[in-house]
Parts: sequence; C-alpha cells; structure tokens
Amino acid sequence: MTISSRVKLLAYNILEEGSVAVTGEDSGYPKARLYDRSLGFYFKYTAAAADVTVSGNSLAVDTLIVEGHNLNGISCSWSYSSNGSSWTAAHSWTQSGNGQILKQLTSPLTYAYWKFSISSASYFQATEIFMGRAFSVPVIWENNPAFRYVDDVEWIRTYGGVDHSIRIGPKRRHRQYVMFMDRSSFPIASFRSDLEYLDDFTKPLYIIDHEDNCFLAKFDGGLPEEEHINEGLLTINCSLLEIPS
Repeated sequence: MTISSRVKLLAYNILEEGSVAVTGEDSGYPKARLYDRSLGFYFKYTAAAADVTVSGNSLAVDTLIVEGHNLNGISCSWSYSSNGSSWTAAHSWTQSGNGQILKQLTSPLTYAYWKFSISSASYFQATEIFMGRAFSVPVIWENNPAFRYVDDVEWIRTYGGVDHSIRIGPKRRHRQYVMFMDRSSFPIASFRSDLEYLDDFTKPLYIIDHEDNCFLAKFDGGLPEEEHINEGLLTINCSLLEIPS
C-alpha cells in the first residue's frame, strides 16, 4: 500500500481566533473581510505602509495565504513574536505578481503574536489573509484518487433543437481522496479536532493538493466518511470542491 502525505488541509485561521489590529483601515472595506473565508469581498487600507497583527494566539502556525492583493513589486514580511515588541521574521520577500501568496514553514510554531507587513503600496487591499497549520493527510494511491474540473454551466435547448450554454461561474477544481489513519502515527483525533473549526461545516477550508495547488474548498457530496478497518485503523473518504473568487 502506497501512502503519501503530500495532501494538506487547513481548517483554522488564527485571525478568526485572536485579536486583529490593522493600520489605516478604510471603514467601507473593514478588516473583518480579511478572515471571513469569502474571496469576493475586499479589505482596504487608507495608508501606504501597512501591518496586520494578530495577538492572543495559542494555535500552531506554519502557513500564510494572502488572496486578492495588489502587492506586485512590494517588499513583504511575515513574522512572529512572544511579546508583541520583539519580532522574528519567518519569511521576507519582494512580491512578484498579484496572484495568491503562499508561504510555509518547515515545522509549525506556536507564538502569541503574528504579523504580516508591507513596506509600501498604494491603498493595499486583499480579500483574505489566512494563517494556520497545514494538517498533512495520508492519501492511499491504490484507491485511485480522482482529480477533475466541475463546470458551472447551464445548457438550454431551443425549440429548433440548438443547444446554448449559459456560464454561471468559472470551472472549479474537484479532488477526491481516500485517507488512511490510525490512532498513533496518523491520529484521527487531530483530524476531527481541526474540523471543529469549520463551525458545523458552514465554513470552507484550504486544501494544498497532491500537486501543491492551494485553493479554498468545501466538502462535496457529503462530509468525510470514516470506514473502520479494525479498532485502530480506518480510512476516510473525502471529496472537496473549489470555491472560486
């Protein structure tokens, strides 16, 4: 049996759990939009240089995701602190392009304060800032994981027999995996605990798939289903459908 832990799920965002402070907030585009798990609503600053600081955190963090930004060519940093005054850089970089930012640490860290900073940008904006832990899930490749696109198109046939399409939204990625877990090496308790942050599955979560693509998704075709092999071993069937911006 071939098992890979390349697939990762991110269920909690510490911006939702801690206290968030920003500088130069535009009241028409409030900071709550940074952590509402909706990629269609913008947060905006009214100042050039900007910080987004999270305090009161007690959760492990190894991943930063920033969506819908305008930071091309801007110097950025992601840092952590135990006291909110002395900071250690986890990552520093000059951003190339306005596509999704994904930064990861080699191992999770637990600090009370985390901060995302930019040196200067004309009215910095973003639709989501996500800081959390990427939970590695062991996928069984013999169970034929399924990868496909799902369209968002309605087809209408006219009285003359001609088909016309109406595109409602963009195509979406769909991933289906069978995960293998036991109660020691791959603890099911940690998986279940992470899912509690989805608020009775009303919130989407991030997935980093087998090809390192990162996107926001929801469980599709039912919630994760546990099938117990014996008292200590089980598999979980999991289908995820992308939520587009």
